Amino acid sequence: MTDTDISKSLGLLEGSVNAARDDIAEMKTASIRTETRSISFEKTYIEEHAKLNGVATSAHARIDNHAIKIAEIKTELYELTKNTRTQLLLLTQAIQPLVMTSRVLMWIAGIVGAALTALIIAVITGQVQLVFK
Repeated sequence: MTDTDISKSLGLLEGSVNAARDDIAEMKTASIRTETRSISFEKTYIEEHAKLNGVATSAHARIDNHAIKIAEIKTELYELTKNTRTQLLLLTQAIQPLVMTSRVLMWIAGIVGAALTALIIAVITGQVQLVFK
């Protein structure tokens, strides 16, 4: 091999080494960018995760408070329903004698009304004469 061939080979080898260096530098830059992005993502993820846990804890507390309130309201409604049923039963028992009295009075009113109607018809037709002294 001649000196010229060796020079050419060294030139080609130097070009390849320089290209490899450039490629390695690009890879280092890309790796640094990726690492920076990864660190930024981790920080953001940790912050957002902490916020989400805080919100979830608050939501659970509100849900628990609402569950307690619902249980209290159910108890109040049960008591109110029980009291209403008791009052309705008492009213029903109080009305029963009035219903029978009303039926008897309606029957008497029907008889008196029929008799009065018969008397009026009899006076109009002349079958009965009313004399007042």
